[in-house]
This record gives sequence, structure tokens and C-alpha cells, in this order.
Amino acid sequence: MKKRLITTAILALALVFGFGGASWGEQGKGQTTKDDFGMSMGMGGGMGHGMRMFKGLNLSAQQQKQVKTVIDKHQTEMQALDEKIDAARKSVHEAMHADTFNEQAIRNAHKTLAAEMENMSVLRGKIFSEIRPILTPEQVTQLKTMPRRHMEKMGGRPECPMMKGM
Repeated sequence: MKKRLITTAILALALVFGFGGASWGEQGKGQTTKDDFGMSMGMGGGMGHGMRMFKGLNLSAQQQKQVKTVIDKHQTEMQALDEKIDAARKSVHEAMHADTFNEQAIRNAHKTLAAEMENMSVLRGKIFSEIRPILTPEQVTQLKTMPRRHMEKMGGRPECPMMKGM
């Protein structure tokens, strides 16, 4: 039961965080866009998604500046983890599609990917813990409901067990 819950949680994280990385890989790492804070961001990496999450919160100019400062402070760490996750995803793909089946190679590649995704989740949690005090209580409440609304927009897919109770 516990192993199934862990597997489900890892799969859910892979789905939530994997879409951005997949689109980045498909569209090219060289493409960037500007978010509402004037920050340049890669197509699928870093806090680009996080910055878009703040768009709907109607942040004041001062809040925008403070959030941007927090994001900028962690930008190098985010980019490094994005690169590690991309490399780990590539390793998983290569292990799965190798000419000779090697179960242990696939498992090892997945363990590396899971570890890097765990590191990314911890960093995102750290960043959000630094941003949360900048927000009003209403904005925090609104922010907590955003992942659920995002999943609903994706076609009513089942709710991630990790999102329940947020």
C-alpha cells in the first residue's frame, strides 16, 4: 500500500512537472518569452510556471518586485535542476529504448530522475515559503486553489492525491 502511494505520488509529480520540460524539449531550449514581471524564461523550465501562477493574483507593483527578487535569487539553482532533470529524463528514455533490455538500468535511471524531481520540489517549496509572506491572506488562498483549477482545465483528469487538502 505504501509503495503504491509513493509510486502514485512520483507519477503525479512527473505529470505535473513533466509537461513543462517536455514542451521545452520539443520547442527548443533557445526560445524564451517574457512574463508579466519582465523576466526572460525558458519555454518549460525554472519558475516560469510559478511566475505565471502569480499572474492571476493581481499583485501590486511592490509585490511584483519582491516576488521577482525571490525568483531571481534562486534562478541559478532552478536552471541547474532543470538541466539535471532534462538529462535524467533523457537517460530514462534511452534506458527504456535500449537495444538490450536492462531492468536495472531503467530502475537506476528512474531513481536519478525521481531524486532530481524531489530536489526541484524542495526548491520550489523553499521559494514559495519565501514568497508566501509577501502575499495577502486572500492571495495565498487563491494561490492554493490554482493547481486544482489548472487540472480542471486539462479536461477533468482525476485529482492528484497530493493536491487533496490543499
